[in-house]
Amino acid sequence: MDSDVLKPRRSVEAPTRSFILGMRFKYRETVLNELARHGVIPRDDTPPELAHQFVTDLHLFEIRKLKQQMLAGKIPKHEYAKTVEALRKRYPVLSLPVRFWIEGE
Repeated sequence: MDSDVLKPRRSVEAPTRSFILGMRFKYRETVLNELARHGVIPRDDTPPELAHQFVTDLHLFEIRKLKQQMLAGKIPKHEYAKTVEALRKRYPVLSLPVRFWIEGE
């Protein structure tokens, strides 16, 4: 088993330099729906950068899991790219720049 597969890609840092205590965010309804598909329910004081980083890390975890499965022979190598693309399509919210996750931007 590749020990790097489960290692975090980077350390957790402050969600954003512009985060100010008491700041409120109004997420777009479409973004909230997509986040909920992945179990992410941000509060109105959750910086969009933090929610984005969480979903990005979840996506990377799933990609690494697929790679482990391929290396273990559970996914044929010739089907790996197609499987990764199907996974990517389950995360359309990541293609939207985080500045557009909230209304008024």
